[in-house]
Amino acid sequence: MYIPAGKTAYYNLQGTVPIGSGEWIVGNIFFNQDGANPGGGSIDDSALGA
Repeated sequence: MYIPAGKTAYYNLQGTVPIGSGEWIVGNIFFNQDGANPGGGSIDDSALGA
């Protein structure tokens, strides 16, 4: 995934087909979430934290 400088990105992996709401196989995947960490990414998970 290419993310231009100064931009943020997000995606998730759906856990069911067809796609429903609230069913993800991992947490949310963020890149440069706060706009101050280019090249950094994180996965949040309600059970384990980021």
